[in-house]
Amino acid sequence: MIIMEYDNFLPHISQYINTKGLLKEDFKLFVKDYNFKTLAESILFSLPKPRKDTYKDHNYDKIQKKVAKYASKLLDALGYFPLELSMPVLDSLRPLNMGGIFLGIILNLVVILLTTISVMLIYSLLMISVETKTFEIGVL
Repeated sequence: MIIMEYDNFLPHISQYINTKGLLKEDFKLFVKDYNFKTLAESILFSLPKPRKDTYKDHNYDKIQKKVAKYASKLLDALGYFPLELSMPVLDSLRPLNMGGIFLGIILNLVVILLTTISVMLIYSLLMISVETKTFEIGVL
């Protein structure tokens, strides 16, 4: 796949058209000056720099909101034509959303479990020391 801007593509190609055979010099000038933008079927866009900051958020809904907001501004700038918008990066992030939520829940459960165990351990250590002091006072 080659990605090239329309403004540079046809002038570049027109330099290499062989006009010695069937094609005349007029065709070379036609190709050089043709408005190639009228034939566009798709437009690829990327988010403004820094792009990775948009996707760093842990909340998929916030990422989707940011990307959709930018894409809707782009569609408004292009005009109201029968355009179909597809966002493959968001589509690839959607299945990962549930995995992130699942890992977050597991990590929260582990933190709660470890906090509970540490509180119980501190409580038992304090109770042992109080019982030991009570026994010592009672024996003396």
